[in-house]
Amino acid sequence: MFFASRTFLKWPALSRLHGVEFDKRYHENLEKTKPMKDHSFVFPAAAEREAIRKKLQPITDKWLQENPGGRKRYDAMVSALEDIRKGR
Repeated sequence: MFFASRTFLKWPALSRLHGVEFDKRYHENLEKTKPMKDHSFVFPAAAEREAIRKKLQPITDKWLQENPGGRKRYDAMVSALEDIRKGR
């Protein structure tokens, strides 16, 4: 049990490293693929992204209400994602 608990404590750091690497590779591959003539890309406009966010917000709100400590965990996840996106 001691080993398992010590290993578990390392998972968030490992997950973060995987996320940073995934984002890096995604951007590298996107830049390599964009010039290819047989590929096309669709990037939603800011207004569309906001409309999607608003449509999905009730799902997030329900999860926050139904899970004890949900707000704290959600805020921590959002903060971690913001740090990753800023390269921290």
